[in-house]
Amino acid sequence: MFLKGAIRLKKSSRKFSAKILSAGLPWVYSNEIERIDASLSPGAWVALEAAAGQALGYGHFNPHSLIAYREFERAPFRSEEQSRALFFTRLDRALEMRMRAFGERIASGGMGGRSFRLVFGESDGVPGLVVDLYESVSGRAAAVAQCHSAGADGFVFWLQQWLAERMGVDSGVLRNDLDARRRENAPLSVSEWGSLPSEPFALEGGVRFFVDLKQGQKTGYFYDLRDCRAELSARAASLEAPAVLDCFSYVGAWGLQVLRKNPRATLVALDVSGAALQSLRRNAEANDLGARVETVQADFFKLGDRPFVPKDGFDVVAVDPPALTVSAKQAAQGRRAHEACFAEGLGMLRAGGLAAFSSCSFHLSWGDFMECVARASHARSGGLRISYFGSQSADHPVLASMPESRYLKCVIGNTLFR
Repeated sequence: MFLKGAIRLKKSSRKFSAKILSAGLPWVYSNEIERIDASLSPGAWVALEAAAGQALGYGHFNPHSLIAYREFERAPFRSEEQSRALFFTRLDRALEMRMRAFGERIASGGMGGRSFRLVFGESDGVPGLVVDLYESVSGRAAAVAQCHSAGADGFVFWLQQWLAERMGVDSGVLRNDLDARRRENAPLSVSEWGSLPSEPFALEGGVRFFVDLKQGQKTGYFYDLRDCRAELSARAASLEAPAVLDCFSYVGAWGLQVLRKNPRATLVALDVSGAALQSLRRNAEANDLGARVETVQADFFKLGDRPFVPKDGFDVVAVDPPALTVSAKQAAQGRRAHEACFAEGLGMLRAGGLAAFSSCSFHLSWGDFMECVARASHARSGGLRISYFGSQSADHPVLASMPESRYLKCVIGNTLFR
């Protein structure tokens, strides 16, 4: 039996109404449900009912999670086959939207036709599922999927069918090794299907970024701030032999694109991970940029002597840290960490230099993010003139009813004083 049961919303008052009813949020929290049925397994398909008993839709239920219900369809359940067909339709639309958004870039050769996020969870109508695509030297594409919820595990077989039928992608990696699954009481694992192509890569900004699909960070590469990286490299293209610092560089997504745009630029890539820097050096060599790259393995938060910093400072500094605010309880700590990051970056930037600051922490609001930038700017540069505000690229669409789907923030500007 496809559906394993039904859950019912609590009776609402004028002060209280489940957000799925009042604002369209595709989640129901555990305190909004009349009774939690602990006998249901994490990720079970269930029907959702209003307090009076009328059908509201169906989706996934998890008795162990704060997000107890994730909506798949806001209509009564009909059949498993109809659900599969709806899943296929939603992935068809997800692909169509990305082709419309990226078509010109793909046609120009600056971006790969299989170098983007195909599925972004609830924003594409498939709760908990994230899918990134990659090119390969052999010409075959591969997928990397992550199930951020226990219920998304049930999508994997349908996903593999859709990829094979619609895109001819017959291999991939299931990276279910993320911490979010612990909160879902779901098992952690990494597995693959099909025969993975050799040398997978993402093509962005005309640069091939070779990645490790099974052991690299997240899904191997971060497509999220694609537009912001393009903006920074475009602005740095006209600078005269700029010295560039890429902090938290990972595989070089910020710095190597600047080098490709500006043949006179040089790069210092800083990261705490030796494996990441090894990948970056490989990417630099593969794109004929190796002679202009220096790597520094160090903890950005514990920098001591800095022989890699030019006498007058760097001309361009990019600071794109990992998530520093992972929960609302850590908001104050996260603000301090972001401010310290941005101040550290500005401290290595010359007067009038170009800076890019970003955050992937949802629990750091835009207002708090800007306050961190302002405080860091006042402390280290005397002022930052911001001329670009950026967020996630089109393959990370924002669901209007779900503010959680908009979490990326970026500013680019020049220092005024020192």
